[in-house]
Parts: sequence; C-alpha cells; structure tokens
Amino acid sequence: MLWLFIVVILVLISILGVLIYGIIVNKKVKKRMLITVQIILIIALAVLAFLIEPKETNDLFRHFEKIDLIREKGFDIELEYDYVIIVRLLFNLVALLPSNHFLPTISVIITYGISMYIIYDFTKRNETTSRVISISILLSFALCSFYVTASGIRNAMACSFLALGLYLDLIRKEKLVKKIWPYIIAALIHPVAYIVIIIRLLLNIKWLNKIKYVILLIGLLYRPIMNLFKLINIEITNYLAQKMNAYIVTESKEDIRWMLVIWMFLIFLYVISIIIEKKNKNKKFDQYLNFVQIYILFIFALTFVVDIFTRRLTFLLAFFMIPFVYLIEENLEKKQKIFCYGVLIFLLCGLLPYGLAELRNTGFMLD
Repeated sequence: MLWLFIVVILVLISILGVLIYGIIVNKKVKKRMLITVQIILIIALAVLAFLIEPKETNDLFRHFEKIDLIREKGFDIELEYDYVIIVRLLFNLVALLPSNHFLPTISVIITYGISMYIIYDFTKRNETTSRVISISILLSFALCSFYVTASGIRNAMACSFLALGLYLDLIRKEKLVKKIWPYIIAALIHPVAYIVIIIRLLLNIKWLNKIKYVILLIGLLYRPIMNLFKLINIEITNYLAQKMNAYIVTESKEDIRWMLVIWMFLIFLYVISIIIEKKNKNKKFDQYLNFVQIYILFIFALTFVVDIFTRRLTFLLAFFMIPFVYLIEENLEKKQKIFCYGVLIFLLCGLLPYGLAELRNTGFMLD
C-alpha cells in the first residue's frame, strides 16, 4: 500500500502545482481540462480516504464500530443515528461491503464531488478565469479539510448538499421541485441543516436586511430553545436537545490559531460582500450576498456559546465560494482585487497547512 500512497501524494502535489499556476497566469480554462483535473483530484482523494486507518480518538473509528455492530447484530439494531436516515442507510450499505474503508471513500467522493460540480457548473454558466477556479478549489479544502471530510462524515457531507441546494436556489434560481431535494437530503444527514434552512427561509422576509444585526443576539436564545426541546419531550426533540447540550462551551476545544484565521476570513468575507453588493450591477447575485452576510452574523452570534459551530457552520462556505471569488474578479477595481486575492492567499497559507497537520490525528494503511 505504500507505493499507492506515494503515487496519490505525488498526484495531489501535481494538482496543487496546476492550481498555483492557474492563480498566477489567470487565463480562461477549457471545460474539458477543468473536469479532467477535478476527476483526477476526486479519484486521488478517494483512494487516500480508503487507505485511512483511524485511531481510537477519531470519529471514523466509532463509525467503523457501528458498522461492525450492524454486521454482527443485523440491520434492526438501534443506533444513535437512526434519526438521520441517510447516515443510517449509508452505514447499512457499507456493512454489506467487504471493508469499512468504503465509508470515508464514499464520503469524500460525494462531498468533494458536489463541490467540484458547483465549481464546474458555475464556470460553464459564467465567464470565469483560472484564478477564480483555482482559489475556489483551494478554499474548498482549506475551509473543510480532507481529514474532517473523511473522518467526520456527516457534517461535511450535509454541508455539501446544503451548498448544492443553495446554489440551485440562490444562483441558478431553479423551481422548487429542482432545488428542494438537496435540502431534504442534508436534513436527513445532520441536524446542522435545520439551521441553514431556517436562515434561507428568513431571506424571504423583505425587511430582515434592515434589522439583520439583531441576529447577533440570537446566542441568547440557544439555551431557551434547548430547554424547550426538553419540555416537548419526544424522541426527536430529546435528540436535538442532547446534541445542543453537548455543544455548549465549557472549555474551548478549538485551536485558537485556527479560530483566529477563521474569524479573520469571516470578517473579510462580510466586509467585501457589502462592498460588492454596492458595486454589483448583476442583481441575480443579491440573494447570495444577502445569505452570506446573514449566515456570517449567525456564526458570530453562536461563536461564544457553541465554539464548535464556528467550524461546523463554516464548512458550508467551503463548497459555496466560487460566486464570491467571481464577484471579486468582476466588480472590484485593480487595487481592490490585489488586496482581496492577497488576503485570500494569506488565509489559504494559514488554513491549508492546518488541514494537513490534522492528518496527524489518524493513520494510513501502508503495509
């Protein structure tokens, strides 16, 4: 397996070189070339995911234990994931396969496959350059690392489906029947989907933009909502209350360095989105920009109540960045572009190495 691991790493390094070259030259990209690079990238990551040998501290290790239980006890065994139907179906599917390692492989293919589809489809419908595409791809991995996608499974996959739903909804303006299914799938994967869906529904309130900073106070409602779920006292609300209680901050578990970089990124994203909104003449992106602003305010509202939400909610932005990078290219003046790309590259230089460092938390089958 060592030789396969080395080949995959060399392929990924080559693709990184192609993306860096794309940022430098900033040329138009042929669609066939783009999809070829994307497919090679997804295959390489899928193989790398299959080689993961999780440690006992990893979420993936616990997922493997549950799949082993399904194999041993049968499909009727009750698990904590029974309320998230898609996850349970995925576990049942992997239990039918010869190896548990198909779980992270499937997760990586679905999650990054959706991310690459959004980038490809947006590029096909809008005149974009290699710089926009390359930065968008790198942001996908910087904001939602390979380790998180392959090990955590549920959160990253749910966010990728949410990003697809939002893309079909806010960018492509599809009819309800064509855009609602990714939201439903996301809700059946992870409860974080409920938060995003509620924020999306709030966009329909015309006067919301005038009072959007009130959202910063929403953290005060976290405990009352959790207690309300407990009072309702049915299985699904008890499950949600238990999850909310588990996330409450007593002592921060997040790396402060990572948090600082993410806060910088969110503040940058918020400020630049307001500038773009004022300059942008193409009104089809207004809802997207409005969603980004409200979503960031919501993340900040929960940051000091539930620190883990800062990271988990940021995953969504990982798969939904190409419209933002495109709008920088199309609407800002040269000096503003240089500043924005400089900030994004600086943030990438902070987040990508952190994502690579997270791989220390797991192992690989190299024998």
